[in-house]
Amino acid sequence: MLGASEKSASYLIEEKDPRGYVEGKGPSIAHGADMLASAISHPSFRLERAEQFLTAIGECLLHKDAIYIDGEDERLLYIVQELIKKDLPEEQLSTWVGSLISFIDEKEKEGYSLESFYLRKNVSNFLKALYFRLYYLKMGSEVQRNIEEFLHKGIYA
Repeated sequence: MLGASEKSASYLIEEKDPRGYVEGKGPSIAHGADMLASAISHPSFRLERAEQFLTAIGECLLHKDAIYIDGEDERLLYIVQELIKKDLPEEQLSTWVGSLISFIDEKEKEGYSLESFYLRKNVSNFLKALYFRLYYLKMGSEVQRNIEEFLHKGIYA
């Protein structure tokens, strides 16, 4: 049987409606992110499933056909923040951020499209938020450097 955190991660991966706030329903991705962050913050949570949860965030950033406009990037960041509080290894975070960046780089080699624009926009917004969260936490200098390189390259691409 799946626990709350696994169900929340599955929800984020399987969610088909990436729209932001919808009257009477709310924002699906943001609420799913809140649910997962809450489950991770529970005292009985163990870090063994961190990769699954990072994958869920990646799915939201890389495989939903929408530009997030209602704070979804910040809400997805809460998941990472909770994982960091549970001592997510910096190396694991760095590897995961590198995989997001590599995905964008590979997509853009195929040529620019509306899809690649959405991808870059969502990932850039998320990584900017992550950059500053790490800065304020005084951690993740390698991750911050990778983010800086990605953002700088995007400006001059």
